[in-house]
Amino acid sequence: MLKDRLSMRIFIRSSILALRAVAPVSIGYCVCRAAGWSWTDNRILGSLVDGYAAAESVFFLLVYLPRKWFLSRPAPPSTPLPTPAQRKSLFLKTWEATSDPRGYLSGWFKGAPVEELHREDVKDFFSWRMWNDQTERVGEDEAELSEYVAIAEDILQCKFPPGRSDKTCMAVTYEPLRMRHRPLIWYLLFVGAVDLQFTVSMWIYRYRHYTPSLRHSLLTLPPRPLTLLGSRRSPATHLSYWSTPHTSTEHLPILFLHAIGVGLQFYLPFFAEFKATLKKRGIGIIAIELLPVSSRITSALPSPQTTTTEIAEILRHHDWDRVVLASHSYGSAVATWLLRDPETARMIGPLLFVDPVAFSFHAPAVPWNFLRREPRTASEWQLWYFASTDPDVVVTLTRRFDWVANSLWRDDVIRERGSDSGQSANGSWGCTVVLGGQDIITDVENLGKHLMQYNGSANETVEDSDMNWKDREWTGEGLEVVWREELNHAEAFDKALDRNMLLGILETYSKKEI
Repeated sequence: MLKDRLSMRIFIRSSILALRAVAPVSIGYCVCRAAGWSWTDNRILGSLVDGYAAAESVFFLLVYLPRKWFLSRPAPPSTPLPTPAQRKSLFLKTWEATSDPRGYLSGWFKGAPVEELHREDVKDFFSWRMWNDQTERVGEDEAELSEYVAIAEDILQCKFPPGRSDKTCMAVTYEPLRMRHRPLIWYLLFVGAVDLQFTVSMWIYRYRHYTPSLRHSLLTLPPRPLTLLGSRRSPATHLSYWSTPHTSTEHLPILFLHAIGVGLQFYLPFFAEFKATLKKRGIGIIAIELLPVSSRITSALPSPQTTTTEIAEILRHHDWDRVVLASHSYGSAVATWLLRDPETARMIGPLLFVDPVAFSFHAPAVPWNFLRREPRTASEWQLWYFASTDPDVVVTLTRRFDWVANSLWRDDVIRERGSDSGQSANGSWGCTVVLGGQDIITDVENLGKHLMQYNGSANETVEDSDMNWKDREWTGEGLEVVWREELNHAEAFDKALDRNMLLGILETYSKKEI
């Protein structure tokens, strides 16, 4: 992330302005040329500029605008938890994980004070959270909603007046999409060039690429023809990935799930250092490519069930029956799917979460900071244009995303060894959560307190006022938080010192938990 200096603010805002100006300037240029305007006698130069302006104009008018309309269609219906008991359990779990109940509800209502909310407003919010719906509330559901409102009133020590106010909740699944156009040159010159450089570098580092098909590599923008030259056939129908073989009999291999951004290219130094350290010990890695959240125009990410099935197929293809699961930011949502699916849960051993967002989907901070906040600092502008308003990213996190089903809870990651495979339990699998104190997406302070409330031991309670959990030495035992005060979101992969820390955790888990 960019540091918040005046020079960085000027740089990032100028870059965004330049990219956003490409389409209107190109269309205006084409209109002027059609009207007979000429600006140069050099026919070659004029033809090149004419061709580029025409390409950008066509891309905006015939690709971006129709696609924006297509992606903005209403979200498909989702399946809520099947029984009232399950929904109530989830409802109560949400409040238990919330240190500031008033701030929680106010945040979901875009900062509106709790005292200004009416009963129907709160019902709308609970209807979206528990049923992913805001339109039909009849019969049993209405009675259940009334019970939830009563529980909320008891927790908040207030009574909601009847009726509805002008306040609306942040039901991001149904709200208008806030996407912004990216010019053709962004995809072809920047994303394409970075992907080309990454592909060549990974080949040099002896990583192998696996792709489902020729169609998969070519029907994305930018296309990826170079990956076809050295790619092997992926056993999955939709997922491509990079891998290096696992040869050690004394270590577990690594499964890596990346964040929203430009894809795995961001992690190239990490993969280079993995080869120089862990690979020498025979430890292999599979890094799944999640192209819909990688600054591309491509097909939608498969459903959670399809994704977990295909990842299981990939692991079986390589004869990996158990792995250390490492995820970064959005990758924690996919990790949630794997931990909830019985087939893949058996394959997951120790866990490493870096900047996880899935633990915070119940709270308003992540959707607000990622999808609704007006940017002010340099890093917020960087996040806003290059991630939050990317068309494929924003539709993935709204129309194709269930914020409740994708939530990860503390008890999901406290797992007994052998409990999911029929073996006798022998302690718990290790789980490390790496948090940056300057994170601009997640409320890391409250997340850290929540995760460390027992530190894996029922006898050790951490009071809210006790900040010692930030300074605890990492042991590799149970659930642990590694706190890096100076780091912003995603900066744990920026410096060699922090990357070495992550590699050390993976090596310890890989050897210790086999």
